[in-house]
Formats: sequence, C-alpha cells, structure tokens
Amino acid sequence: MSDDKVRFMESMVNSYASVHNEKYWEIVTPFIGRKAGGRILDIGCGPGLLLNDLNIKYRPEMMYGLDLSEIMLEKAKSVLYEPVTEGRIKFIQQHMQENVDLPQDLDVVFSSRVLRSFNNQWDVLNSIYNSLKQDGILVMVDWSLESISTYFKWFNLSDSYEYDIDNAIRKHRNFSRYSTEDWVFLFEKVGFKILKTFRLNEVQIGLIVQK
Repeated sequence: MSDDKVRFMESMVNSYASVHNEKYWEIVTPFIGRKAGGRILDIGCGPGLLLNDLNIKYRPEMMYGLDLSEIMLEKAKSVLYEPVTEGRIKFIQQHMQENVDLPQDLDVVFSSRVLRSFNNQWDVLNSIYNSLKQDGILVMVDWSLESISTYFKWFNLSDSYEYDIDNAIRKHRNFSRYSTEDWVFLFEKVGFKILKTFRLNEVQIGLIVQK
C-alpha cells in the first residue's frame, strides 16, 4: 500500500464529517425519507463512512458501494462489517468513466465530491438516471466553481486540508469545475427534476434531484 494512497484515504476519513455534517442531514433527510430504507448506491464510496451512516439511520434493504480504489473498498468492508455479514451490501470496484453500467431499480443514489471529476458527465448522469426507479432520488455534493482566493481562504480555516498557496492552487485546478447553475443545466437536460440546491460552505455545493 503506497504512502500516497494511505494519505488520500486518511484525508477522506478526516474530511468526511465536514461535509456530511448536521447541516447536510437536515437538508437531505426530508427528501430521502423512506426511500433510504430501500436500494441505495454510493458512487465514490471511499472508506464507506456515508454508507455506514445510512445503515445506522435507515438500515437499507440493499446497499452498493462503488469505488475505483481497492484500498478504499477494503476499508469500507471493515467499516460495514455487519451489513457485509448479512449480505445487505455489495462493493463494486469500477471506474465509471470506463464502465457506466450501474445496479438497477435503485431508490436513492448518493455522490459526494466525485461527479465533477469524470471526463464525460453526460454518460455518467444518464447512467445514474437509468439506474433509478421512477421518482428515485440523487443526492449530490461536490466542489463549486469559485476563485483560487476563495479556496485559499477556505482551506486556511479548514482542519481537514493543507492550506499553503501551492496546495490551494493544485486543489483548485482539480476541484473548481462546475457551478450550481451548470449542474442544474446538466441534470435538467438528462431529464431530472430539481428538488433542492444548497450550499454547505464557501466551496461545496449540493443538489437533490428526482427521476
């Protein structure tokens, strides 16, 4: 296991609570309702922390965790030991840009800080749309299109990220790609109904959409 991969996994664990915080759950909970007790998918599930929260809160009928990283999925299996032993979760090691086939008849799909990173959002969003049941929900959180200075100031106040200027520039290049308006346009073109847009902080935004 390389040091870089370990550090990346640790950063995912350390920054999880800053995204999936009380504000996140207050916004999301009214929209997912009983659907979260059905069939759910987390795209880019990482170490499985969101799936673990969902398992505690809703005990879903079936969960799917999709990630490219074997290290992340191994960590997720240990975090989600109970649903693994019960057969209520399946892990999929897959890069969505290379293969966008997803489990079908899903009630809710979650995606946190990953959708912007694909080269072809159109194919990915269509695949998500087709994987959902009618009236199924997609909950997305991602980095927002903002200035380098905005990112630098936010990193300065964050406990989860390094905040030197070089690091801020590199992360801005990777993170700052789409605005809320961009996502609304893309989701509506695919066929989704926009239920809610929200801002978690200066550099992270969210959307809740429905098939």
